[in-house]
Amino acid sequence: MGTIVDSRSRIVAAFERRGVHYGWVVAGVSFLTLITAAGFRSTAGVLIVPLQDEFGWSRATISAAVSINLVLYGLGGPFAAGLYDASKPCQSVGDSPSSTSTLWIDAPRSTSTSS
Repeated sequence: MGTIVDSRSRIVAAFERRGVHYGWVVAGVSFLTLITAAGFRSTAGVLIVPLQDEFGWSRATISAAVSINLVLYGLGGPFAAGLYDASKPCQSVGDSPSSTSTLWIDAPRSTSTSS
């Protein structure tokens, strides 16, 4: 645990030597993450016609799936925040990329809207 604290101290010290408060770095990284996530979430509108052509799904089916996704995303935020607050933040930060990458790996296998 000592090496993690030491490396964080070195990073903070490096930014302070350049006259940049570490809070600005956190704000910048958060901004880039939010912009990337918003761009990724908005690709569904561009992909409706290719998904329709490739899989033969109707626009209503694709739009319903996107709508359900957005509703669940919005409703899940407070619960995710509660879980994050109740657990160890370092563990939550480590679990998030692994669960996201698992979903991305499994996504290409989904070829049908019916089970």
